[in-house]
Amino acid sequence: SSFNKYHGNYESIARVMQRMTDNEGTGESEYMPFPLGPELTASFQDDFEHVVMSTFLQDRIISNGDRKFNQLGQYMQPGAPDMLTLKMLKGTRTGLKEMHSILLSASLATALFGDEDAINKVVRIDDRYDLKVTGVYENLPKNSDFSELTFIAAWDLYIDANKGWLNRFLDSWRDGMIQIFVQVRANADMALIENKIRGTIQDHVRQEEKVFDFQTFLHPMKRWHLYDKFENGYSIGGQIQFVWLFGIIGVFVLVLACINFMNLSTARSEKRAKEVGIRKSIGSARNQLINQFFSESILITMLAFILSISIVLIALPWFNEVADKQMDIPWNSKLFWISCIAFILVTG
Repeated sequence: SSFNKYHGNYESIARVMQRMTDNEGTGESEYMPFPLGPELTASFQDDFEHVVMSTFLQDRIISNGDRKFNQLGQYMQPGAPDMLTLKMLKGTRTGLKEMHSILLSASLATALFGDEDAINKVVRIDDRYDLKVTGVYENLPKNSDFSELTFIAAWDLYIDANKGWLNRFLDSWRDGMIQIFVQVRANADMALIENKIRGTIQDHVRQEEKVFDFQTFLHPMKRWHLYDKFENGYSIGGQIQFVWLFGIIGVFVLVLACINFMNLSTARSEKRAKEVGIRKSIGSARNQLINQFFSESILITMLAFILSISIVLIALPWFNEVADKQMDIPWNSKLFWISCIAFILVTG
């Protein structure tokens, strides 16, 4: 549930995708044509805070003298750092307006420059271009779809560096090659905006291609991680199915434990019958006895909860290391505490 929430605009960010119907059926793609970005910016400026064209993640050699590293990064338009709310440790988010600029993650900046300040220093990309470091951003967490992003270079540099073979695609509405991310304006209805832009590609393809149906749609960031599976052009779930599966297994195990506890309590009822008799003889009411047993049950459940959380705290660092994960307990989440209290009371 915390995936991608590192990005402050989590609720309003979406990936632009297209649904294509031809003689073979319907499919979907996140590879978008170049002209779509400028068209969305120009024709729907009242609906979008940011429209950001981007390459997919690329492996590039970033160097500073003898220090050379193969790193994953993307060429993105200048609005990307604001849209993703990158936490800048040094420099500025606006550097990508200059073609020969680059933003580095904190780990890459340290690898290239050690303890020196990386701002305004020069790095070389693919041994072809010298770029000035205009910003250093905090490493993105593993529970972000951009976690592997160690550098962001200017979009204009990508266009300039590949203008030879790219020229024939820059005006093509049929060939999808890039990603497009959008951030809708505050309080905007993403479904209504999606309906507005649905026919944008279809309206611009050549007449002979209009026999096929191209529908533009938005895939919200909050659905990227758990609802990433598509069939016939429509989202049908994804990893959310595993969440439900493990959740059901967990509830089933808990129900078994409850049944076992009740069976053991029933087996011990004869031993407690004397206690109940003595309490009744000295004036205890029926409700008082019921409340006593409920209190004992809830107390045992609470102690079991504390024990289980303690075991998780001890085991979690080891599990994260073995599984290469970065999970933690969301102590600051109200939903977490409400769920814990609900489980204690229901189980008790």
